[in-house]
This record gives sequence, structure tokens and C-alpha cells, in this order.
Amino acid sequence: DGPHQELPVSLWPQPASHKQVSSTSRLVAGAQFRCTVSGPTSDILKAACSRYEGYINSHAFPVSRRAGFGAVPTGDQLDSIEIKADDVISEFSLHTNESYSLTIGNTGAARVHAAHAIGALRALETFFQLLQPLSKATFTVAPVEINDVPRWPHRGVLVDTGRHFYPVEFLMHIIEGMAMDKLSVLHWHITEILSFPLVVESVPELAGVSSFSPDAQYTHADVAAIVAHARLFGVRIIP
Repeated sequence: DGPHQELPVSLWPQPASHKQVSSTSRLVAGAQFRCTVSGPTSDILKAACSRYEGYINSHAFPVSRRAGFGAVPTGDQLDSIEIKADDVISEFSLHTNESYSLTIGNTGAARVHAAHAIGALRALETFFQLLQPLSKATFTVAPVEINDVPRWPHRGVLVDTGRHFYPVEFLMHIIEGMAMDKLSVLHWHITEILSFPLVVESVPELAGVSSFSPDAQYTHADVAAIVAHARLFGVRIIP
């Protein structure tokens, strides 16, 4: 059934099970690479495909990635990844099944089958982590079979904006980083005795006298934008 080798150390967290099926690496050229959804789709899957195409094309990846560590590919070029999710309707919750399988063969497209759209997000992150850079927007990847599911459904980070105010854009950046680690919950400790940055429409003067400054406040529109952004990255917000 092929050689068994260690996966790249960049793969995080380690999947539940994996098997490298071939030592013949394949080339992934960002400009030609496409992510497609087979079967029912959703805004989450559409946004994810667009986002990871951008990552692989190296024009949207939020952090730098050093090149030159991949072996020269000897197999067929890998041009696409096909996503299928059984559930694209139900909202992400503590009980959502985030399991997925990822198959990269010696030929043809890479394939993902997930129980839920959120599982497909986790699979795309795993796929991207498997890519070893050769140069900008050019990678190599070895054929592999991965079956994965998180050990814990609740994988959280806490942010305290009552003591330390963070702009909306920075909170969104935190959410994007959480998705790279497959974290699922942002605990947003919004208010504290030191400051009350949340604008409550029924008591509009509260934030005005209790926030650090007029620029250190969150409107209802800000909160809605953060929640909507987190949803597309597979992160739930718990205020």
C-alpha cells in the first residue's frame, strides 16, 4: 500500500490518521490551480475556495512563507481540489461534525469529503499546509490520504477588549489566524470595569463615558461584521 513517511512538520494540528501513498511528488502551480465544489454549495464553501485559491496564488496569504524547501516534483501536475460537503445548511455549533477525508492521488484532482461545510474548511487548511514551497505560487505535494476529526469540539481563544481595546480589523485578523490552527471558538470578553466599549443603543451614553476613547468603541454594525467574518472562517463568537 505504498511507503509510509512522516508528514511535513508544518501540518498542525496532526490529523487523526494519515497515510502517504506515494513518494512521487506533484507540482502545484498557483496560477492554474482551482478549487471547486461538487454537489450543494454555500457562501462558506464559495468563500473558502476563493480564499485558498488566493493563498496558493500567493496574492492573499496573510503571512509570509519561505520558498525553496520542496523536492523537485516528478509526478503529474495537480491542478485542482474538489470539495464535497454533506451538510451545507445547518449553522456551525458545538455539535457540528467537523470530520473530513482528504485524498491526493498520483493523478487527477485532490478530493475532500466532509460531513459539514466547516469540515471542508479544515480540510482546505490541511491541504494548504501540505504544500511545500518551491518558489512564489509554486509548490510540491506528495500523494496522501488523511482522515481527520478534532479531538475536542470546543477549541477556544479568549480576547479581552474590556481591558485592551482592539480595532475591528485586528479582531478579524485574530479570527483568520485561528482558522489556520483549526480553532473553533472566540471568547470575546467585550466589557470590563475598566472600560465599556460596546455601544448599547438603548443606553447610548454608556459607551460614550465608559470607553477608553471615542475611537475605542464597537457599534452593532461592528459586532455584526465580526460575527459574519468569523462564520466564513469556521469560528463561533461567544460574547
